[in-house]
Amino acid sequence: MGESHGKYGWTPSTPGTTRESGCVRFILAWLSLWITKRFPQPPPMPETTLALYQAAFDGDVVRIAEILEDDEVDVFCKDHNLQTPLMFAAVSGSLECVEYLADMGADAACLDSQEETAFDMAVAKLGERHPEHPVILYFRSVQAPRGKKGSRPEFGKKPRLSKT
Repeated sequence: MGESHGKYGWTPSTPGTTRESGCVRFILAWLSLWITKRFPQPPPMPETTLALYQAAFDGDVVRIAEILEDDEVDVFCKDHNLQTPLMFAAVSGSLECVEYLADMGADAACLDSQEETAFDMAVAKLGERHPEHPVILYFRSVQAPRGKKGSRPEFGKKPRLSKT
């Protein structure tokens, strides 16, 4: 009688086979990179793009307009955390910047690495102290989407209980 190959002709790999040692080598190589922190770093952000983020955070709508006149600066840019200038403007609480970036085409539905939108960030930063902050009211008025974490109720809003 020969060796059983199972229903689909597959046999589990035995220790020392090429498949197993290849996986082990990959894991060891990855761990060595992680330990030595030699992962390739993303390229640095261009100075004009950094200036756009800073202007959005500072609430400087005139500077944002100047920067966006440059064809190489994109209103859809994202940083290493996948955050957009609109998110920075929302966190800063600048309604002028939020409206201007939205008028320039910034997408309020973009999710960052934590799966939050600009609306979520505005609620988290501004909502507890000012649940009726103009930036929050703006996002509500344009029916801006919320991220996965945005399903929790906003500050100052009571959760609706469904009748069963």
